[in-house]
Amino acid sequence: MQHPLDNPVWHALIGPHADLAIGRGRARHYPRDVAPFSAVADATAAAYADLAVDLPAGLEARLFRPTDEPTPVGWETISARPIIQMVADTIVTPPGAVHDDPATLGEADTQRMLNLAEAAKPGPFGPRTYLLGRYIGFRDGDRLLAMGGERFRPPGFVELSGISVHPDAGGRGLGSAITLTLARLALARGETPFLHVFPDNPAAALYRRLGFRERTRLWVDLAARCGSVAMMPITAFRSVFFGWKVVAASFTIAAFTFGVGLYGPSVFLNVLHQQRGWPVSVVSVALTVHFLVSGILVARLPDAHRRFGVAAVTQAGVAALVVGMFGWSLAAAPWQLFLAAILSGAGWAATSGAAIIAMVTPWFDRRRALALGHAFNGASVGGILFTPLWVMLIAAVGFPQAVAIIGCATLALLWPLARWYLRPTPDSLGLVPDGNPAQPRPRAAVRTEHPPLRLAALLANRSFMTLSAAFALGLFAQVGVIAHLVTRLVPLVGAVDAAAAVSLATASAVIGRILLGMLLGDANRRIVAAGNFTMQACGVVLLAVGSTAVMLVPGCILFGLGIGSLLSLPPLIGQTEFAPADVPRVVALVTAVNQTVFAFAPAVFGVLTQLSGGYVVPFLVAAAVQVIAGVVVIQGRVNSSRGQFVRG
Repeated sequence: MQHPLDNPVWHALIGPHADLAIGRGRARHYPRDVAPFSAVADATAAAYADLAVDLPAGLEARLFRPTDEPTPVGWETISARPIIQMVADTIVTPPGAVHDDPATLGEADTQRMLNLAEAAKPGPFGPRTYLLGRYIGFRDGDRLLAMGGERFRPPGFVELSGISVHPDAGGRGLGSAITLTLARLALARGETPFLHVFPDNPAAALYRRLGFRERTRLWVDLAARCGSVAMMPITAFRSVFFGWKVVAASFTIAAFTFGVGLYGPSVFLNVLHQQRGWPVSVVSVALTVHFLVSGILVARLPDAHRRFGVAAVTQAGVAALVVGMFGWSLAAAPWQLFLAAILSGAGWAATSGAAIIAMVTPWFDRRRALALGHAFNGASVGGILFTPLWVMLIAAVGFPQAVAIIGCATLALLWPLARWYLRPTPDSLGLVPDGNPAQPRPRAAVRTEHPPLRLAALLANRSFMTLSAAFALGLFAQVGVIAHLVTRLVPLVGAVDAAAAVSLATASAVIGRILLGMLLGDANRRIVAAGNFTMQACGVVLLAVGSTAVMLVPGCILFGLGIGSLLSLPPLIGQTEFAPADVPRVVALVTAVNQTVFAFAPAVFGVLTQLSGGYVVPFLVAAAVQVIAGVVVIQGRVNSSRGQFVRG
């Protein structure tokens, strides 16, 4: 069995640092802003193939290996240097050692730590290196004179790293004091401290005096990169900007979560009404609770993402959505739907449109419209595939069994997908939006941004209020139509064709979203939004008064062409009308308002249907609301170009 210290990075990344790890199979990477190191379990071609998949284009893999081993075909060794690995079973305090206790360092000290690392050059040190373990240091006022900390943590061991002393503070024993303190802390926890030092580094002698002994010699800086025809399939995939992999993952997540959380309830409404005899109005109110809970919680989604990470929040949301929908299928009385709706609504909040936007936007700026369009096409695919799938599965095996089948498939696919593709960030991979290599940041950059707008300022902002109101109205009408479309069409064309009509509408949404991404360019995005509302209103009128395919098919197409754009346009409008620091808050608040307002659509449509005896009145009301939304969005037009932002 391999000793953990013979491959320290690998054993750290599959052990105590697994929560930081990026990768799969027999390869792992640290996020680049934490530590620029990668690892393979062994020197096989399969391990290096796994290494290539998540290695950002243009970057080499920096590895610790037990021997100077050849790399597989398709990889080129850039450099390789031997390094001494030293361990300490006990420590020795030399005469005259500094006995002052170093201060604990954290996130607030990041810039001071980076400044010291630049001056002392202890080795790789990034803006999030402090996440690897405890860091300590000596300060002189606001200035950091010396520091050191814990880096690799194979089980039972902890590497001391980043030990550095400012050139102005040399000769005072600060480096020795840092090393001794870290070693004592490790031994007190029952861990063995170790460190790495190049043979020509005079610090090796100091470490020996402190009680460290040479254990072995490894090879480090074995920077490898793909470079031969034999690796063409792997390098071709590796050269794809990671942001597009995130888009592909977001597409898949949207397909499943929209298929379950948005289009599923429209089928459930008809099933619960037809099979269990529950009134449409009652089931519609349960749908409203589902969307209302989502609308309330989605306002806190940015905070949850900052605290727990996009990947973890998405995984929890998927689980809650599936369990909640299973509760819908098992409900024995209407009141039980409301309990299930609370859980499914919480899951929908973490996986709906605001979540998809949060997954994609950090990776794109100039190409954001196209990227969001591709990601949200997954939502449309969810409607195309899941609506008929729900109908067929429920008819074939029953409601609870259908939910169990689709729910298990959703969990099995989305849970690992979120882990693999939503945990990395552009900073962690050394990239900037749109796929360009990250450029070094100036040491003393001048900040010219305005402070973020406060909530009160946003609520007094004409641009924000018209944006929020218009899309809240538009989505109210859209969600109401989607929730009741199957039930509206079943008496006219039957359950199978009704599901096919919903698929046609969502297929049209794919085309509409692609056209938006391709043709939007520099066009005024509010005028585009007004046109989108008007087009949908025309389609809804046809769906309201039509009874044959001659009117219903064009109605589905016109309504569907605008479905996706109502999700894509708010962040695109916000991007052009608000300062970059304000955009995430604007999008989150607009989404929260939207989801809170459209949460009431299923219930309102249900009541109108019951009062009027049919769907003509509620659908015509929806068309009128969409026309009003078009008028409202035009009222907020601003004469701004990219880089000129609304601040009041």
